[in-house]
Amino acid sequence: MPLSNENITIHIGMPKSASTTLQQHFFMKLQNVHYFGHESQSDGTELFLDIIKKEDSYFQAESNENHLEEITNDGRPVIMSSEFASSYLTPLAKGLPQSRTIICERLASLAPQSKIIIILRNQYDLHRSIFAQLLRNESDVLDYKNFHFEEWLDKNILLAEQHWQSVFELADYRSLIEVYKKNFKHVHIYLFEEIIQDMKGFVENDLVNLMGLSSEQYVEPYQNIASNARHNRVEIGTEKFLVKTARIMKYKMGNPMQFVPKSIRQRAVDQTIRSAKMLDLGHIETKYTERHKKYIREYYKDSNIYLADQLNKDLSLLGYPV
Repeated sequence: MPLSNENITIHIGMPKSASTTLQQHFFMKLQNVHYFGHESQSDGTELFLDIIKKEDSYFQAESNENHLEEITNDGRPVIMSSEFASSYLTPLAKGLPQSRTIICERLASLAPQSKIIIILRNQYDLHRSIFAQLLRNESDVLDYKNFHFEEWLDKNILLAEQHWQSVFELADYRSLIEVYKKNFKHVHIYLFEEIIQDMKGFVENDLVNLMGLSSEQYVEPYQNIASNARHNRVEIGTEKFLVKTARIMKYKMGNPMQFVPKSIRQRAVDQTIRSAKMLDLGHIETKYTERHKKYIREYYKDSNIYLADQLNKDLSLLGYPV
């Protein structure tokens, strides 16, 4: 039987839209709550990821419902958060998520009274940020020195035109909003460009109240800390060098770095990065051509008009292609 508890919040984390910041610096620090996110190792997290990723023929809805009721029967608030809930994947991702429709319908079947939080970001900045993250995370596979933004956009355009999943499909917000509004009564949409102007106020005024948190649960004040900042090519190259050096030190030299205080290690890393920048290997170029701008405006035009109507906002003022 689906949970009727309204004290369940599901954060459908869009990538590069403060998801990691909220997870690490807000959700994980709450007391006396059930938090199910990829950073939390728990039965609830495994259940949440099961909903997001498991192939239909292996998915057992009734078993998940019974399991969730069993582990959350103490009345504490339940928070679920994952970027994969938006059906996000990178070209080299493992454990691909299900479609956003399947994920939404599974969540609605499990807990139909949940409060849904969706944070969106303008597609121009979203694409840039996803590209930079991809370049960093997959730098061992990609030629990060020569793989350029325009080339990546062209690859995604080709995928979109052949009806494969692409970054363009991911950032089609209309389909995301419509499926959640169809299945849930309480859907709250926020814009990244607005909340980062006062992230602390957003957390303490909007999220704390929306989630119905008490002072016993929200005991550690939120601090403005941005996670997953954009990296340039020098920092990516330096990071690769440092990681390889650390591995050598760990496995070949008995890991002497463990005896060095963290503050000293961080200063050494910072100084290495500053020195590496003198090599002038170049920053990540994320400049849009007029051709790409035109394609993006055409692709997202109807979706962003719908979003503007839903929020009653002029999205062009926030950089959205309309």
